[in-house]
Amino acid sequence: MAGPLNPLVGERVFNGAEFDYLVDLEPSALKGMRTAQRGLDRVLAEIIGNEVVWAEKAGVTTADMTQLFLLNERIARIDEFLAPVLKFAEMLSETRYVLEDQRQHILLNIGASVERRGKEMPELLARYQKTRTYRSAIAKKAAKTRKKNAEEQAEVVALAAEPEARALVEGPRVEATTTTRGTVVVDESSEAAACAEVS
Repeated sequence: MAGPLNPLVGERVFNGAEFDYLVDLEPSALKGMRTAQRGLDRVLAEIIGNEVVWAEKAGVTTADMTQLFLLNERIARIDEFLAPVLKFAEMLSETRYVLEDQRQHILLNIGASVERRGKEMPELLARYQKTRTYRSAIAKKAAKTRKKNAEEQAEVVALAAEPEARALVEGPRVEATTTTRGTVVVDESSEAAACAEVS
């Protein structure tokens, strides 16, 4: 049954009180940790199926099986929460981007309005100095980004045009070389024929 204890993707209410065993690690701590491989389900089924008759003979202890069952249960519960919680976090992040964009739009409009009205009412400029500075910094950053993008695009176009330019320059050279070689061959043949006639 869906709900805070068994959430579905798209839900926004979660009850994770049961996860008192959660850990918070540095990303580097995850390196080298073993992960599930293909065939895991069959392995688990085999070990559990042989527990009663064969576990002791195989050296599998009761503690091993108890720990294995606990791990299986906890992993299954985390998997049940993981997709809905990740989707919720994704929606939170994307929504924040949208809201921040709207807030910035309002701030920039206010700054622009102050600049316009400040021409007739200079005292506004001092009252909204921080707002004007903020707006100016954003405008300069945007201009710098546009310039950088334009330079990168121009470089891409120049690199793309290089093979064509090289072909235009080298084309006549190749043709001239081919023609010259052809003439040399003809001349050599003529000399050979002349020698044959003399002989």
